[in-house]
Amino acid sequence: MQATMAAAQRVFEFLDAKEEVPEVQAQQFPKKPEGNVDFNHVQFGYSDDRLLIHDLDLHVGSGDKIAIVGPTGAGKTTLVNLILRFYDVKGGSITIDGVDVRDMNRESLRSMIGMVLQDTWLFSGTIRDNIRYGKLDASDEEVVQAA
Repeated sequence: MQATMAAAQRVFEFLDAKEEVPEVQAQQFPKKPEGNVDFNHVQFGYSDDRLLIHDLDLHVGSGDKIAIVGPTGAGKTTLVNLILRFYDVKGGSITIDGVDVRDMNRESLRSMIGMVLQDTWLFSGTIRDNIRYGKLDASDEEVVQAA
């Protein structure tokens, strides 16, 4: 029930969201990024009158593996959405290899970053079909390896 309520809230936020600001001469994402991600005094809220993130500083170095944990609605997915510029920060900055993500071309930025959603979905069909869903032409050997 809690997940349903959080999902409904996100749907309403999406419906109320303003259209993305057009990009003006945005940079392409580096072809071979190092992968250093920095949140510098980040502030964010879905509405202008209520900030949900206050002065967040976080450094994730190239090759670092981190876990962001918390209850439903705590903002884990929001952090990833900010990196991918589905939303822009209200204050501070997010940089990748020293370049502010707001100065990067969204399409280029998003093509270089993978996101694994927290919800698991199984589709009707076999387990093999579900594994193969992300790569329809995967060989049987690749499917077994992925399992």
